[in-house]
Amino acid sequence: MSDTGLHSADISQLRRLGSLVDSVIVGANTTADVDFKRSCDELLSVLESATARPIRDLRSLVLAELLNDYLKSTGDQISTLRASLRQRVIDSASSALLEGLARNLERERTTATSRMRPGR
Repeated sequence: MSDTGLHSADISQLRRLGSLVDSVIVGANTTADVDFKRSCDELLSVLESATARPIRDLRSLVLAELLNDYLKSTGDQISTLRASLRQRVIDSASSALLEGLARNLERERTTATSRMRPGR
């Protein structure tokens, strides 16, 4: 696969994850509906697969790489976020972690986009 193809795949994955995080953040501030619950479940699955050892499949490996710096910086707090997602109740600490994750995903997306530009 070409570099452009690899970066496009990364960007697509980052957008999907960013949208998922946004859905949880927005849903936490509204009535807990079916979309919010589904988003919590999906994000929980993503975080669990990205932090599982050994990593079992290519998708999880890609997610682990994309989230690597963020997951290292959060340490044990990620366990708190997982518990909040499992309960589908996002408290202020988990909300702050989600907002940090959203910023990290956007930064990664911007970096991947800049790699696609000619002359880089």
